[in-house]
Amino acid sequence: GTLALRHSAGRTDVADFTVVNAALGYALTPTMDLTLRVENLFDKAYQTVPGYGTSGRAVYVGLKTRF
Repeated sequence: GTLALRHSAGRTDVADFTVVNAALGYALTPTMDLTLRVENLFDKAYQTVPGYGTSGRAVYVGLKTRF
């Protein structure tokens, strides 16, 4: 699993923000993994470009396989 913290500060055009993302992986078989990823874990409202909001919390589930 991973836990990532993204912090942006000091810009004059948008407010400072901190966003937390998390991901987990689980091996179902030797060649197949189940993945879970959550972006913007705490549903923080922020902007990286003035006037354009970003996605709220987003959850992604997937299967990854190797041949």
